[in-house]
Amino acid sequence: MTGIKVLSVASEIYPLVKTGGLADVVGALPLALRKHGVETVTLVPGYPAVKAALGQTKEILAVDELFGGAARVLAAHAGGLDLFVLDAPHLFDRPGNPYVGSDGRDWPDNAFRFGALGWIAARLGRGDAAGFAPDILHGHDWQAGLAMAYLAYGDGRRPATVLTVHNLAYQGQFPADLVGPLRLPPHAYAIEGVEHYGAIGFLKAGLQFADRITTVSPTYAREIQTPACGCGRIRIRVPVNRSSTPPTATFSSSAAPWGWLRELWRCGVRASLCRCSSTTSSICTSSRRNPAP
Repeated sequence: MTGIKVLSVASEIYPLVKTGGLADVVGALPLALRKHGVETVTLVPGYPAVKAALGQTKEILAVDELFGGAARVLAAHAGGLDLFVLDAPHLFDRPGNPYVGSDGRDWPDNAFRFGALGWIAARLGRGDAAGFAPDILHGHDWQAGLAMAYLAYGDGRRPATVLTVHNLAYQGQFPADLVGPLRLPPHAYAIEGVEHYGAIGFLKAGLQFADRITTVSPTYAREIQTPACGCGRIRIRVPVNRSSTPPTATFSSSAAPWGWLRELWRCGVRASLCRCSSTTSSICTSSRRNPAP
């Protein structure tokens, strides 16, 4: 076993399911980090293509009711990757790509589909699956953003968290009246929480609550902070006493936990750290406030 354990959370992963560059990064990063002694398990939805690629599986977590039906998490190995697959047929067993149906329209329950991904990620991050307690939860794009909020509003142990922005144009905006149905507390609907321009912002939630924010390149980190590459700022509020490392986080290695981020620079995927220095910051911008996934 390696020194640092990472739970990666993403809506797609190459070579199992891919709609764009997100899948390439999510599939390549665990292999690159493995060379540096970092153990990564990736949580992905149980789309038909993903489940078809699985061989032997082991159930590590069962949930009686997850936004409309029963679900379970399966541990598996495919494509050279260690996976946790969220097997929730009522949410993911359907034709079309991960985000839209065959008619080209967004799945109407996308808020619950990727809310479920975040909910399960938070449970795994807290150590609810026997034998697995990650040091770091690494979320990718808006589909994983709510995991950071569920951890922030929950109790008990939580890992350190990182959110990587792959494409800022896609922000995951959903109606405000879903706060309760998504199992968020009422006070979460605020600028200090998940509220974003009168809606629930999944990406905003990730940016608000992640301990570290990265992008897929230093160039992109600079671009998304310019008017030319983004309009309509993502509003977050950072507590002035926010700790660099969560006080409840635990690490199995004597090495500095955030050294893991520096390893991203040495691997095939580059990252750039965005820092907030003021109480209220508009870290990055987007060309659309409510784009389709």
